Amino acid sequence: MDFKINKAKWDVFLEITKLLNQRFDIRPILYGSLGVQNIIGEYVEVNDVDFMVESKYLTDQWPEFMAAIESIGFKMIDEHEHEFVRDNIHIAFGNQDDFAMWQIDPQSFRITKIESVEFREVSAEQYIMFYQAKYSDQNRRQKKGAADDEKIRRLKNYLQINEQS
Repeated sequence: MDFKINKAKWDVFLEITKLLNQRFDIRPILYGSLGVQNIIGEYVEVNDVDFMVESKYLTDQWPEFMAAIESIGFKMIDEHEHEFVRDNIHIAFGNQDDFAMWQIDPQSFRITKIESVEFREVSAEQYIMFYQAKYSDQNRRQKKGAADDEKIRRLKNYLQINEQS
């Protein structure tokens, strides 16, 4: 994917991922809107960059993990949400154990390598399942329902077009 609208956020994703690869031997999962747009193409500016990592980095190894992120200029803004900001670009880390709700092993996600940077990616089908499952969260539905609906619509359209190819 050749990002234009979200190039700065994509560059941050690669920068953080390289740091995680080198310091912790982590291949994070690209998640959220940037992950969706990496699959189907850009259509809107994303709000933040979402990563999914093993729970140990958000609990037992959190102080070391947080220090590594802060060492490249990010500032913690919400410790509960594991959210940081630098130059008005927000990044957040989620727990990849959440995928267990859908009986999906995060280690099964495709590994992508760009230059020396490695990360894992969620498929279009899995994104549809995740966003549909989030409908049960009333708070999320009120805040992000329309955006989630748009993602599902675009993902289904992407799958339909690629099925016919």
